Amino acid sequence: MQHGDFIKRFKSSFINQIKLVGRNVWFFVESQSTLIFCLLLFLLDLSYPIIISFDSGHYLWLTSLIKERQWSLWDPIRNIGFPLIIHFSRVMFGDNANAVHYLFAFLHCILLIMGVNIVNFAVNSNRKTVISKFIIFIIVAVLIALDPTIFGYYNTLLTEFVSVTMAMLAIWLCILILRDDKRSSNFKTILYISCLAILVVLSWHLKQPYIGAALFPFILLAAILFVNKPTRKKSGIVLIGVIASLIFVLITTQLWTRFLLENGNPMPAERQLTNFIKTTSRNHLSCSSEKENVLNQYLAFSNFYYFDQSHCDIITKPNLFISSENGAISQRIFNNKGISNIFDVGPYTSYVQMFNQPGNYPSDRINDIFAGRIPISNFLFTSSMLVLPLFFAISLLAYLIKKTELAALLTIILGTSFGNLLGHIVMGILPIDRYLLLSYVLNLLCLGIGIIAAGNWIGSFVKRLDNKRLTKKTNPIEK
Repeated sequence: MQHGDFIKRFKSSFINQIKLVGRNVWFFVESQSTLIFCLLLFLLDLSYPIIISFDSGHYLWLTSLIKERQWSLWDPIRNIGFPLIIHFSRVMFGDNANAVHYLFAFLHCILLIMGVNIVNFAVNSNRKTVISKFIIFIIVAVLIALDPTIFGYYNTLLTEFVSVTMAMLAIWLCILILRDDKRSSNFKTILYISCLAILVVLSWHLKQPYIGAALFPFILLAAILFVNKPTRKKSGIVLIGVIASLIFVLITTQLWTRFLLENGNPMPAERQLTNFIKTTSRNHLSCSSEKENVLNQYLAFSNFYYFDQSHCDIITKPNLFISSENGAISQRIFNNKGISNIFDVGPYTSYVQMFNQPGNYPSDRINDIFAGRIPISNFLFTSSMLVLPLFFAISLLAYLIKKTELAALLTIILGTSFGNLLGHIVMGILPIDRYLLLSYVLNLLCLGIGIIAAGNWIGSFVKRLDNKRLTKKTNPIEK
């Protein structure tokens, strides 16, 4: 008997120790979730090659002009932002392909962190969530950071993913301003507004159409604060910040133009932004003007209709699973294993050779998981764009009625997404899906908020039922 009791006590003690170790490991993993997820994402990014297209070659050529100080050859249609980012990454990490890859992977991690912070704020704005931050990390990582279209663009030498990161930072700054308890301005608020203004200037000099990545959240924040009477004074400070940012955009643009002129750049009229957009719009409208109404352009941007670039024509045949440049560029790394990651670079071959890495891929299993998700990604892209106007209107109406922090945040996110879509249509830009990567990420961000909010509601409901059962057991009703 004594021997049997010893075995039982030993077994019980051993199991308790295992449970304790398990709890400690889970606590460590949960507390270090940011580091763990970012490290895994960083390494996964580096396991793939960087996709290089014609525009990538153009940016690399401009980067070489910065290094050689040949400003007279600069193409005025391109602002200096993105080539300067590439140049600085090479200065820091060396003149090789990994130099820019490290920076791209870092910005990918920023996307993940900002996404988790925004979702966490949204689901905790009304009540404490029953879902741990670790689970939120998993949902945001799988839904957004590891979406094949988004992941692909974060491994492509183009400006789209940088604009996405800027938008996420801008939305987080809006949250910090909304969360500030002070009704009017204080030092922190002014600091956040100043950072938003800087982001507006940077997003313009990244690529002109992507100024909305920071400007739209800024404007929507000012409007939201103005509608709510207690924060109306603060809205005035935000509005001043918006105006100041636009003034700085004009000033820095003029300084950049003057700099190019003083360094012998001829500044050909056809390569300046205003004339370029007018020419592009005219050519676009002349392709198939009978089909180019606003609705068809919206549906083409959404990939519900296919835009045939070779014939400059919109094929008005509905489809929820097609893609245009999303498939040709960002999803290329999953569908073209063993094929060169460099394509259609035209005259820029000599500037892109260091990025030739056809064999730089992870295991087939990992790649197949990404490739298998491509139809889902295409469906989410198209369907989220189709319902975007409706959900933006609902979020705006919800804020006007209840004025909650959650409604304000959703209005900013969906308003920025819709503004990016509408802005490209108004400017007459060709309906190419990659221009809406910013909108797609923000749409998925709202979907993530909805999924976690639903899980939170279900978890709370189950917890209430368990509490009721426990109460009935401990306090039975006597007949």
